[in-house]
Amino acid sequence: MGVIITVVSLIIYIESFTSKKVQEETFQPPSPTIEDPQNCDEEETLNKTKACTVIIWRDDGGHGSGFSIHPGYVVTNRHVVEGAKKLSTWVNNEEGVTLWGYSETEDLAVLKLNTEISICNWTNSSNDKLAKAVYAFGWPYVGEGESSITKGIYSRSIKSEEGAEFIQTDAAINPGNSGGPLVDRCGVIGINFAKLAWSDPEIFPEGFSFAIASNYAKQIIDDLINNGKQTQLPIPIKELPEYTPIEPEQANPVVPTIDLDPIVNCNIHVNCAGGTIKMRQSECTNSVCCQIRDKWHLYSNRLKCAIDQFKSAPPIPLPTFSPLPTFTPYPTPTPFSQPTIDRQKLQQECRDRENKLYEDILNEYRRIWGHDPTTDLLYRQYLLNLANCDKP
Repeated sequence: MGVIITVVSLIIYIESFTSKKVQEETFQPPSPTIEDPQNCDEEETLNKTKACTVIIWRDDGGHGSGFSIHPGYVVTNRHVVEGAKKLSTWVNNEEGVTLWGYSETEDLAVLKLNTEISICNWTNSSNDKLAKAVYAFGWPYVGEGESSITKGIYSRSIKSEEGAEFIQTDAAINPGNSGGPLVDRCGVIGINFAKLAWSDPEIFPEGFSFAIASNYAKQIIDDLINNGKQTQLPIPIKELPEYTPIEPEQANPVVPTIDLDPIVNCNIHVNCAGGTIKMRQSECTNSVCCQIRDKWHLYSNRLKCAIDQFKSAPPIPLPTFSPLPTFTPYPTPTPFSQPTIDRQKLQQECRDRENKLYEDILNEYRRIWGHDPTTDLLYRQYLLNLANCDKP
């Protein structure tokens, strides 16, 4: 039995280089594809991809990635533009972009640029070999600066019963990478769009990133470019479809058929299920048999049980308090009488202290040096101190 793959969409950005006005065309030729992998130069491909990848800014503060595959057109994910009222990118300066078309069934969209930038080349995703090096371009998390590159390997190709084809890789694809290119040494083999998420919150998978395969996306993109037109924003937000991998005997490589949440015999309190009941393992782990007043109920989690028990509990009566005793106020204290200060006496005592201090200093000076001081600094300080004694 096949497994339903549920994906968490991520957002991506794109960067542009050359500035050249785009001429309107009634028809665009098919996107160029590199068929001969023998003549590819990996370093040249990476530099070319960095030049053709651009960031996509949304008016609500979000961002994503994209890349040019036709002169004047940028490919990205549909979820990057859904709900946005305005889109822009950077080509020498920030400039607005228009929505040219989007797929109703797949997570693909095409934007129209006012200027031309370098273009990327498709490459045949069927030529990929297991564990071959691949690179994901985009702006994960932070929508500024240069695009980043993460390296991984080609893990497998997954074909679904719905007709879609995906590439699995362990290259890091995070929010902000969506819409950016996944490339090998020759060119674009996929469009980054998702990271696997399990329904069981206790399982944290790593290395499960996905891209829409170039062989599947190329024809859709060409049709959107040739049949598209300027589309008014915003466009409605749609949930991404669930894809069912083709059974292992029908596809190559094999898609594992692992039931991550099997049905088990779950032991429940006898008051709720008679002892045992069949249910999903995740439900069994969280279920609880809970008594609400005089009845028992089976709950999917303990928190909901506790909330219902609290709601159904009888109200707690408030305690009755005796009235507070009456206190006699304290008598008003008699104010203290302020003592009378004899300021003249205080000033005279201050002058006497200064006179004695001045005489003592002069006598000590004469004893040491044998004569009076040769400067009047000491005398001026003495007069200053006397003046301070007379202050109120």
